[in-house]
Amino acid sequence: MSVAKEHLRIPSLDGLRAISIGLVLLGHLVPTLHLPWPPGVLAAFDISGLGVRVFFVISGFLITQLLLDERARTGGISLMRFYFRRTMRIFPPYYAYLLVIVALRFFGAVDTAPAHIVHAATYTTNYATSSWNVGHAWSLSVEEQFYLIWPALMILLGPKRWMWGAATVLIASPLLRVLVPSNFHRLDLVADSLAVGCVLAGIRGQLLANETLTRRLRPGWLFIGALATVTLLDLVSTRPSVVPTWMFKLVFVSAQNVLIAFIVHWSIQHHESAIGRVLNSAPLTFIGVTSYSIYIWQQPFLNHLIQTPFTTFPLSLAAGFACAVASYYWIEKPSLALRKKLDGRFAGPKRSGLRTAATAPAQ
Repeated sequence: MSVAKEHLRIPSLDGLRAISIGLVLLGHLVPTLHLPWPPGVLAAFDISGLGVRVFFVISGFLITQLLLDERARTGGISLMRFYFRRTMRIFPPYYAYLLVIVALRFFGAVDTAPAHIVHAATYTTNYATSSWNVGHAWSLSVEEQFYLIWPALMILLGPKRWMWGAATVLIASPLLRVLVPSNFHRLDLVADSLAVGCVLAGIRGQLLANETLTRRLRPGWLFIGALATVTLLDLVSTRPSVVPTWMFKLVFVSAQNVLIAFIVHWSIQHHESAIGRVLNSAPLTFIGVTSYSIYIWQQPFLNHLIQTPFTTFPLSLAAGFACAVASYYWIEKPSLALRKKLDGRFAGPKRSGLRTAATAPAQ
C-alpha cells in the first residue's frame, strides 16, 4: 500500500487515502463489537477489501505518474533510485512492526506461527496462508511485488508500449479470477486494480486536454454517484444469491476499479471544489499521510478472534492510532528525512542507472 508524499505532491490523494483506511477500519472494527447481528448484516460491513482496492488504484496511478514525470524530466527511469526510495519509504515502519510481533510472540503475548512471520517478512503472504496479526501483509506483498515488476516493465516495453501491457492486465486479471478461484490475494488476480491506476496516469493528459469532456465531468454529483455506486457494488457482492461469485469477480470488481479511477481523476482535477476542500482538509490529510502506519498497526487491535481490553472498542481504535502516530513520527519521518538526504546521490542523468530513451513530457 503506497502512502508516501513524493517530491511531487498531488492534491486530494491524501484525502482519498483517508477514505480508504476508513473503509478498512470499519470493516475490521464491526466484527470486534460482537453484536448479535444477523450474518447478512455483519457481512454488509465487510468493506475492508474495498478500502484496499482503492489503495491499489491510487498506488498504480501515483507510481506510474512519478515514473512518467521522471522520464519527462531526465529522459529516463532510474531503477536504482526508484527501489531506493521505495525501500526507505516502506521497509522501516513495516519491519519495525514485524519485530514487535516477533517479540510479543517470544513472550507468549500473541500466537503467530513462525512460517507466517517469514512469509510476511519476505512479502509472500499473498501466496500463503496466514494468521490475523500478519494477515494484512497480503496487500503489502501485492504492493511490493508491483514495485519490483512495474518500473522494469515500463523500461522493457518502452514509452509507446507500456500502456498496452497495463491494458492487457485489465483484461487478463478478471478472467484469471474466475478460472483460478483458490486465492483472491495473488498478484495476478488483483493486478487490474493497480493496472487501472497505471492506465489513468497514462491517459490523464488526454483527458485534461479534452475541454468538452472535462466540462461534462465537472459536477460534484458525479463524484458522489461514483462513490455510492462503488460501495453499493461491494455490498451487493456479499449476497451470492443475488450476484453470483463469478459475476462479482469478472464484472463488479472491474466496474469498481474504473469508478475508483474516475474518483481519483475527478478529485485531483477539482481539488478546489467543495468536495476537494474536504478531501484536502487538515484532518483528512493527516489521516491520509499516516494511513500506512495506521494500516500496519490496526491489525492486532481490531482482532475479532480474541477479546481483551486492547481489542475492545474504543480502546482498540485509540491504541492502534497511538501506535500508528508513534510509528509515523519516530520511524517514518526520520526515514523519509534520511531518504531525502541520500536521494541526491541518484539525481542527474549520469547517475541514474538504467534509463529509457528520451521522450516528450507525459502527464
